[in-house]
Parts: sequence; structure tokens; C-alpha cells
Amino acid sequence: MAKKTLARSPQLKELLQGLASIRLDPRYSDLIIACGDEEYAVHKCIVCPRSDFFAKACDDGFEESTTNRAVLEDEPTLVKQMIEYLYTLDYHVEIHSPETDPSRQSDGEAAQDSLEKLDGIDEEAATACNTLSVHISMYSLADRMCIHGLKALSKEKLEKELTRRQLDSSTFPHAVHEIYKSTPANDQALRNMVVKITMENLVRLRTGVKKMDLTEGGTGEEPGPVAFPDSLVKSVPQFSADLAVAMMDKTVTDWNRHGVCKPNWVQQDIK
Repeated sequence: MAKKTLARSPQLKELLQGLASIRLDPRYSDLIIACGDEEYAVHKCIVCPRSDFFAKACDDGFEESTTNRAVLEDEPTLVKQMIEYLYTLDYHVEIHSPETDPSRQSDGEAAQDSLEKLDGIDEEAATACNTLSVHISMYSLADRMCIHGLKALSKEKLEKELTRRQLDSSTFPHAVHEIYKSTPANDQALRNMVVKITMENLVRLRTGVKKMDLTEGGTGEEPGPVAFPDSLVKSVPQFSADLAVAMMDKTVTDWNRHGVCKPNWVQQDIK
């Protein structure tokens, strides 16, 4: 009860507003984060306790501890959003078209490859794909900057965005490609998440059928393009392997506990 009262208290609101406001006021800053052509004035007392990366850079005799300047090679807009989180516990996605999205312009060949994957889809879907890319890139940046809360938040935002888009034929393949391209094999959080979402929605992903609100004379279903085509299985082999292992584990568990699935599995003719 005390926690709920504190969370809603005007004193806490005042504190959070004060922290958010000093992000935009360079008067008391003591560290510059530079990336590309952009520079952001921040406060060590805010960023260092929240990020082991900045704490070590400022405390362990590195150049940053004497120059009070940290240079990052990341996309400036992403760094700006990371700083926003450090001061406000949240970040907001700036919407760009695929052609003007700076995060895609800064990655060379990989960016061109991603742009080609977005060709031929409508503007709304392209915007959704860009939003997904921001959350995936933010997860990767938070991992490198050792900001654990930001990793958790970006994962949460990514999952919500994926399900909000109803796992359509544009956003789902894009998310799978981006997740497996951006995360190392030893960090399974996003990979496990997309595998879990795939298993929970496999029929819809493979058939393209969406559940709709029932209307008079309607069926409650609407056909659409397949979101999980065979080509995705071949183009992201590690995703396919992870999905196969997860499905086998679930099937074996079902067999052992309930005996379900086994007859259909054994008797199914392979075409």
C-alpha cells in the first residue's frame, strides 16, 4: 500500500519532473556524450549509477575521466533516446520514413539490405518496421551500455509493438531478421520471445487468417498474406533451429504428460 501511495504522490512526481527537466538544461552538466555530429550534455550523477559502461569510463582512469567527454559510434537519435530513458525511465520513438531513417543510413551494407526488405510494403507497415527496428537496436545498445532497465523496457515495447500489429506479413519477418542479426547467440531474450510468439500464433502466421470481430453474417475470420512463409525458414536458419527445438521440447512434454499430439504426429503423411 505504501508503494502505491508513493508512486502516486506529488512529491515523487515533482522529483521525476525535476530529473527530466535537467536533461534539457546544460548548466549543471559535467559530461558530454558525443556521437556523430551531435553532442549531449549529461550529468555523471544520473548516467553513471544507471550504466556500468559510463561508470567504468568515468571512474577507472580512462580518458573520459579526465576529458569529461565520451564518444560513441552509435546512431545519434538512438543515443538521444537512451539518454531520455536515463532521466525519465522511458523513451519515445521518432518516426522516420524508410528513406530518411538515420539509423538505416548509418549502417552501410546492412542498412541497404534492410531497406530492400522494406521495398514494396505500404507506408504504415514501413513505419511499423522502423519502430520495431528502434526497439531492437535499443535493446542492443542497452546491452552494450549495461543499462539493465532499458534492456527490459525495449524488450517489453518490442513485444507490445509486434502483437499490436497482429503479426502481419510485413512486420513479423522483418522483426525475425532484425532480432537474429542484432543479438549475439549468448543473449537469448529477444530470440526466445519471438520463438514463443511464433509458437503461440503459428496457425495465424502460417495461414494468414486473422480473427476479427463477429458481424452479422460474418465468419469472424479474415484471410490475409502469410506472415511466416517457407522463405523465412530458409533465410534465418538459426531462428528455424531455435523454433524446431522449442516445438520438439513442447511436443515431447505433451506426449509425456497428456499423450496428446502423438497419434497425429506419427500417422501424418509427409508430402
